[in-house]
Amino acid sequence: MKIPQSNHYLALSGGVGGAKLVLGLSAVLEPDQLTVVANTGDDFEHLGLNICPDIDTVLYTLADWNNKELGWGQAEESWNFLAALKRLGGEGWFSLGDRDMATHILRTQLLDAGASLSEVIERLSAKMNIAHRIVPMTDEQVRTQVHCRVRRIPSSQPSTQSQMRKLPSCVTLPKPIPTSPQYVCATRLSGSQMYCQVSQPPRLMARQQLC
Repeated sequence: MKIPQSNHYLALSGGVGGAKLVLGLSAVLEPDQLTVVANTGDDFEHLGLNICPDIDTVLYTLADWNNKELGWGQAEESWNFLAALKRLGGEGWFSLGDRDMATHILRTQLLDAGASLSEVIERLSAKMNIAHRIVPMTDEQVRTQVHCRVRRIPSSQPSTQSQMRKLPSCVTLPKPIPTSPQYVCATRLSGSQMYCQVSQPPRLMARQQLC
């Protein structure tokens, strides 16, 4: 595939499919030709940690750390922490691998110390030897909301899928959000030559069809 060398490409990525798309683009585009904007609408807090599923999936995929069978998480993962947590009666509905925990712990520490999400991604990318730039769609805290007849449910809540099967619903973000400065910069760099590649998480696409 021949790519025009003068163009800059902006890839909007969400979920496992988005990460696979970005991996393919990274194989044919130089680092200065591609900026990846990762979805943060599915970010949430769990066990006191900041979890960013779509960001981490892109990071692990481009670093070749990803679990290629599952499509998410890290390769050669172990689950001792999760097993111990369940044994003690803790929340075990979200699969947190032992290696994956390191990412969540470090990100939470950096955010609590005042770093922006963009800065955290930049640091993680450097440690993972990722050449292509990854930025969040926003540095603000955004949580996708699923609207049902009786109440509004965060998309990360484990009961969301069962609720959606019973009640008509739609999906919104809680408020208009400012894009991250890095996203704005990448968009301006691309200008009229911008090529957007969009891939949404399958679960979110299924929710949107209910609106």
